[in-house]
Formats: sequence, C-alpha cells, structure tokens
Amino acid sequence: MSNVIDIAAFQQARIASREERATNFRRCVEMARPQARRGAFEPQVVEPEPEPVDEPNEPAALRWRLSQRGNPYVVTDGFHVVVFRRQSAGQWSFRIENLETEQAWFAERHYGDEEEARAQALLAVRQLQGTVRAS
Repeated sequence: MSNVIDIAAFQQARIASREERATNFRRCVEMARPQARRGAFEPQVVEPEPEPVDEPNEPAALRWRLSQRGNPYVVTDGFHVVVFRRQSAGQWSFRIENLETEQAWFAERHYGDEEEARAQALLAVRQLQGTVRAS
C-alpha cells in the first residue's frame, strides 16, 4: 500500500486557503467601515498582523542536521526522519521512525533529488500522525 501525496497540490491548497482568509477579512473590514463612520463601532479599524510565511513543519522552517554518516535528518512531532542517497540507484529515499513506539517505515519510491525526498518525507509524517492519533 503506497500513499502518495502531491506536494504541489498541497501547497496550492494552502495558498488558496490563505488567500481566501485574506479576502474574507478585507470584506468584513469593508462592511464594518460604514458602521464605524456612524459611530456604532470604534472609528479605528485594526489591520491584521501578517501571517507567518512558514509553518513549523515546512521543510524551510525545520532545522535539518547531518548524521554521522552524512545524511540529513530532523526530529519533528515525535518522528525521526532521515533522508539518504541510494547507492545502487543514485536516487534519494527516506526513513521515518516513531520515537515513541520505535516503529520504522522506509519510502517505497525513490526521488530525483534531496529536496523532493525531504518534502515527501514530511508529508508522510503528517499522514502517519493521523494514523497514530486514530489508533
């Protein structure tokens, strides 16, 4: 059984959701301004703080380190994630270990570069979090 997540579609959905929230906020502010002019509300409209660009579990926000073997790894949300190059194929793969249960999973697919393997590994961690919580 292989669960493959389209990272581009996932990121597009996040961007669309962020844009939808911003549009809804602007619409609410515009609806409140006439009431504020009449004195029903404070005349000052507070602008929202900008949303952080990176979420904690995004690849750019995590602090990846190098293992003794020179492989990038990170510990996030109770999972140890290691990305490594397959010597036989010259492609990248990953291993995820649940630190609580010591259960480990290896990627079934191989990836063309390290960044793609990292991104897919973090998406797999999100999927595993859902299955661990449901258990």
